[in-house]
Amino acid sequence: MNFDFTGEQIMLKQTVKKLSKEVLEPAIAREGQDKPYSKDFMINILKELKPYGFLGTTIPKELGGDGLDVMTYGLIYEELPVEF
Repeated sequence: MNFDFTGEQIMLKQTVKKLSKEVLEPAIAREGQDKPYSKDFMINILKELKPYGFLGTTIPKELGGDGLDVMTYGLIYEELPVEF
């Protein structure tokens, strides 16, 4: 069994890491972590993630998702800020 990441998985992991550093972490810092995130904040975060396809990752393509496997799903969410 091969557990090496594919080129696509590596690229996706790097993209999520960059997005987290440039967009999500600054937004979280501005919002603060001492209270639950507001509805508006979460909507804005989801709008940031949507163009990258990070909302329907494991949903089958025939149902409108990305159809990604569980390993790739894990790689994406591993790069998201812990506070998120």
